[in-house]
Amino acid sequence: MSQYTYTPIDAESSNFRLVRILPPIKPLLPGFSETIRVEIIETSLQSSLEYDALSYAWNLSPKDKTPNRRVVVETKDGPRDLMIFQPLEVALKHLYSAHQRPIFVDQICIDQFDLVEKEHQVGIMREIYSNCERAIIWLGPGTRASDRYYRFAQEINQEGVMSRVIGPRATQFMNVVDAVMNPAREVTESEREDRDDILDMISRYGHRYPLDGITDVFQRLWFTRLWTIPEACLAPNLVFTCGRHTMCYDCFRSGVLFYNLCNLHWVKYTVSKVSSSHLKQRYMILELSGSLTRIIQERNVIHQLQGRLGIYNIILKYNVNDHQAKIDATLPQDRIFALLGLTSNDDQLGALIKPNYQDDVNIIYTDLAVLLLRHNLDALLFVQSGKRAGMPSWVPDWTMSLKIPYGYSKLTDAVFRAGGEHDGQNIRYRQDGNVLTLPGIHVDRITHVGTGTLNVDVINRPFEWLDFRSAKRFYDELSQAIRDATSSPDSPYASRDVDDVAVRVADGGLVLKHLESKFGDQALTHLRNSLSIGRIFTTVGIIPWYLFPGPELDTLFLCAREPRNAAWSIVDGVAELITDVVVTIGSSLAVSVATLRVKLRERFAPRRLRVPAADLKRIANQIGVDGDTMQDPDMYVLIQSLIRNTGRRVYRTEKGYVGLCSPGTEPGDCVAVFLGGSVPHVIRQKSDVLPGEEMWTYMGEAYCEGVMEGEAVGNNFASSKRIFSLV
Repeated sequence: MSQYTYTPIDAESSNFRLVRILPPIKPLLPGFSETIRVEIIETSLQSSLEYDALSYAWNLSPKDKTPNRRVVVETKDGPRDLMIFQPLEVALKHLYSAHQRPIFVDQICIDQFDLVEKEHQVGIMREIYSNCERAIIWLGPGTRASDRYYRFAQEINQEGVMSRVIGPRATQFMNVVDAVMNPAREVTESEREDRDDILDMISRYGHRYPLDGITDVFQRLWFTRLWTIPEACLAPNLVFTCGRHTMCYDCFRSGVLFYNLCNLHWVKYTVSKVSSSHLKQRYMILELSGSLTRIIQERNVIHQLQGRLGIYNIILKYNVNDHQAKIDATLPQDRIFALLGLTSNDDQLGALIKPNYQDDVNIIYTDLAVLLLRHNLDALLFVQSGKRAGMPSWVPDWTMSLKIPYGYSKLTDAVFRAGGEHDGQNIRYRQDGNVLTLPGIHVDRITHVGTGTLNVDVINRPFEWLDFRSAKRFYDELSQAIRDATSSPDSPYASRDVDDVAVRVADGGLVLKHLESKFGDQALTHLRNSLSIGRIFTTVGIIPWYLFPGPELDTLFLCAREPRNAAWSIVDGVAELITDVVVTIGSSLAVSVATLRVKLRERFAPRRLRVPAADLKRIANQIGVDGDTMQDPDMYVLIQSLIRNTGRRVYRTEKGYVGLCSPGTEPGDCVAVFLGGSVPHVIRQKSDVLPGEEMWTYMGEAYCEGVMEGEAVGNNFASSKRIFSLV
C-alpha cells in the first residue's frame, strides 16, 4: 500500500484538517492488534462543523526519531498508509468506541515534515482549540491505582456537595474552608450547610482517599508538557480520559479539591507521629497538583475574567520554574510559540512574534531577546548560569531551569529601580556580530570575589530550609568584605554599621523594609545580633601554647640551668597534645555520629506535624539563637529570601562597593547599571576585539549596596555614563 500524501493547505487561508476515526481493520491472525483506520477531512475556522480536539503527551524517547506505527487513511483513490508514534496509536484505539465527532489530532492533521505548514497551523492553534466542542485529555492507559482513583472521585461527586461549592456557591468557598478548619467560626446559613456537608464527607471518605491513585494520575506525562496547557485552557469544555474511565473537568477538579480539604483537615487535627514516607507522599501530591492548579487559573482568566496577560508575562510565567520542576517541551521553539494562543488580543509585542520552525533556535531566541529587551530591560535577568553555547551572552536560554531574579518579590514585581525609567528606543541591535548597544553607567571594577555561598539544607528535603553552617561562613565572609571596604575613608559605607550592611546585602534588601516598618530600629538590632552566628564560635582561632616554643636563648638557658623543669615542660606539652588530639578525634566522631543519626532520623523516623513552641525555643536557645525571633513568621520570610540568594557570592570593588554577584564572576569584571533596569549587572570586557572597539560579555545580575535606588543615575555618576556594546 502506498504512502499517504498530504494536500497542501493554503498558508493565506484559515483551513485546517480533522480526523474521522473509522472502524479498525481486524487482524488476519489471532494475537495481533487491530489497525487504526481514519479519514482526513479539510475544513476552515469559518465552518460550522462540530469537532473535538485531542490533547495528549507525545511521550517520545530519544531513540524515537521516526514514527513506526501504521494507520490506514481512506482517500478517494483508495487506502493509504500513514505512520504515527505508538502513544497516539494507543490513544486512538481507546477513543474509537465512544467517539463520533471528527477530532483534531495534531500529529495526523499537520504535515510534520512541512515546516511552512507547521508554522501556519501553529499560528491558528488558538482558534482551532477555542472553536472545538471539547478537548479530550488523554492521560494514558489505566492502571489499578488510576482506576481506583477514578472510581473514588466519581463516588464523592455523586454526593453533589463538591459541585455545589465550586459552582453556584463558589463566591463563599473560602469562608467555607475557614469554617471547616475552625467550626466555631461564625458563618451564614448556606456556609453552615456547606461546612457541615464537607465535614461529613471528610469523616466518611477522608480516611480512605486513594493517595496512590491520585499520585499515579498526576504523574502522567500530560501534566508536565507545555503544549497541553494552551490546549486545555483554550477549549470551552474538557474531559479527562485515563484508560476506560472518563471524567468531566468539574468532576476532576472536585476530586482534587476534596483531597486538599482532607489534607488541610488532616494536618490540623493529626496529633500522632507520621512516617516520613507518608508525609513525603502528601507533599509530593501537593506539588504535582500544581500542574492542574495553573490550568484552572488560566482557564478562569480566559473564560471568566477576560484578563489575558501579554506575551512577555506569559513567557515568564511558563518558563521560569524557580525551584520547581521545569515544564517540558520537545522543541525549544515551542517554549515561545506554544504560548502565543494564551496572550491577550491587543498585545502589541505578541503580534510581532510569529511561529518559526525553519531557523536555528539560537537565531529565534536572539530575535526574541531583542523584542523582549525593548519591552522590558529586565529580560536580561533571565540570562543565568548554565545556558546553552552558541548564543550571544545577553540572550536568555528559555530551555534551562530559570530562577526568579533576586530583585523581584514576585515574578513580575521589581523591588528596586537602579536604572530609572525604561526607554526601549535607546536599545539598538546590530545583526552583524549580534551586538546589542544600550546606555548605562559604569559603577566600578570588581577586585575581590568570595568563595562561600548560601546553601539549602539537603537533609530536610522535600522541605526547603537554609543550611545554617553555610550561612555562618557566608556572613563571616560578607562581614570581612565590608570591613575591608570601610577601611578607606572614601568608602560609601564608612559611616555605617558593618552588621547592618551585612544583613541588608545578604538577603538583597528584600525583607529589610518590611522589618523596619514592623519592628523598628531596636528590634532590628536584636534580630541582627541573633543572626550573628559567628559569636557562638568566639574561641575559634586560639592556638595551643605548645605549638609556639619560647625564644631559642631562653630555651637553652632553661635546659642548662633547670633540665628537670625543661623535661617536665616537654612531658606536659606532649600530654596536652595527646589530650587535644584525643578530644578532637572524639569530637569529630561525635559530630559524625550525630550527623548520621539526624540523617537516618529525618529519613526513617516518624515525625510530628507540630512541635511544641517551648521545645523550639529551647533548641534555638541551646545553639545561641534567640528563640522568640526564630519562631516569628517574619523570620521565615527572611530565611526564604536568603534561600533565593543560594549560589551567589560576595564581591568588593575598587571604590569599596560590596554586593552579591552571579556564579562565574571574577576579579576584573565590572558592575554597571543599564538605564531602565531594576538592578545592576556584572559585565566582562572582551580582549579579542579590534583597536578602538570596546565590547562586553554579559555575566549576570548583581546586588550593589548603595546604587539600588537610582543613585547611579544621579549627578554623582555623570562622568561614568556611556554606551555599552554587549556581544
